[in-house]
Amino acid sequence: MRNAKLGFIIRFSVAVLAVYVFFTLINIQMDITRKADEIDHLRQQVFVKTQENARLTDMLETEIDDEYIANIAREKLGYALPGERFFEDISQN
Repeated sequence: MRNAKLGFIIRFSVAVLAVYVFFTLINIQMDITRKADEIDHLRQQVFVKTQENARLTDMLETEIDDEYIANIAREKLGYALPGERFFEDISQN
């Protein structure tokens, strides 16, 4: 009787341990999947930033002339040369 009780306790303990290991492994696999997705997302961000850096480097390496500066001032900053007039279309069409 004592042997049967001890055998049951051992089998029960092994079963509980097996269930614990099973759920722990599933949890770890889910963490690995999440981290892999995060790595993919970060790699995409690195790729985009690398392209942006290359574009900005190219801009820095190109010669900037007065016409380029004047165009940027007009288009982006709204500046005008003396005597120039801007007309803004306020219609919704």
